[in-house]
Amino acid sequence: QAGVAKGVAVGGGGLMAVIRIYVPIVPYRSNMVEETADFLTSHFGGATVYHDCRGVWQDSDGLKVVDTISVVESATRERLTYEQRLAITDFCLYLRRELKQDAIAYTISEGELYLV
Repeated sequence: QAGVAKGVAVGGGGLMAVIRIYVPIVPYRSNMVEETADFLTSHFGGATVYHDCRGVWQDSDGLKVVDTISVVESATRERLTYEQRLAITDFCLYLRRELKQDAIAYTISEGELYLV
């Protein structure tokens, strides 16, 4: 098929980490998504923000709770160091306090990066 990359990597593949921080939207701290993007940009060179996402979870009574969240994502071609992981955790603890949340979710996924 014309136009199909067929798994050919342009620029090569390499180890990559993708960091995602799930930021609840609260009216009293509307700047926290931008602050999260700034944090990831300063540590990893850039960030992408996905607005108006839904977070769905069960509370301690088993009731479904739906929150509006933004997902702030950054990617790097390097394996994360212990210090970088600690900085992400510390930033999420800061978010938890500022947003008055029981928890803030984040993920770190390591895998291959291909530019095609």
